[in-house]
Amino acid sequence: MKKIFKVFVCCHKYIYRVKEIKARVNKWNLGDYLIFVGGEEEKQLEENVIQLKCRDLYEDLPEKMFAIYGYLADKGYANNYDFFWKIDDDIDFNIWNRGREKQLSNCLLGDYCGLKVLTKPGKRGWHIKRVREDSPWYNKRYNGRYVPWADGGSTYFLSSKALNKWKNFYELSDIRYHDIYEDLAVAKFLNKCQIPPLQINPWNTDPILRFNINK
Repeated sequence: MKKIFKVFVCCHKYIYRVKEIKARVNKWNLGDYLIFVGGEEEKQLEENVIQLKCRDLYEDLPEKMFAIYGYLADKGYANNYDFFWKIDDDIDFNIWNRGREKQLSNCLLGDYCGLKVLTKPGKRGWHIKRVREDSPWYNKRYNGRYVPWADGGSTYFLSSKALNKWKNFYELSDIRYHDIYEDLAVAKFLNKCQIPPLQINPWNTDPILRFNINK
């Protein structure tokens, strides 16, 4: 069975969710994981919680995701795990066990897999009124290109090969000027590496995951 490392994305605004994430990890015996937030310097906040040197706001999620994958690649995590499961801080499980993980493992046949892959352009102004006035995206539509991308809200998976594409990535501060949608930014980066997304359906119609649990 493939070794899957869990990557939880959080922020300081909702830092109280760290405790909740850890409780879910223990409840469902999810295995190895890290929780990431952004901040002014890179440091370990507590066990399994890493603050990266990157911006931490909604409009800076592309920068944060590149920082996360750069951190994992540079620290050699790809040498010890087969896949990296990106999970938002508002996702829980209805059920999880070794059988469900084996079903997932058997479906991870590509380097970039998602439970939901989108192929049509999204709403180019979706972020407007959701960013601060000092953001480069304030009242500015996204007019860049679209490629097929895995929906991060539904969770997605990167292989060790895909993760290592972020090794020694030094253009972090420029990301915010080119991209506002983090899932698309990841897909565009991987597209340049000839790594397209693959939609998978490991559990058929069984509702294994619960989404938006904080609403």
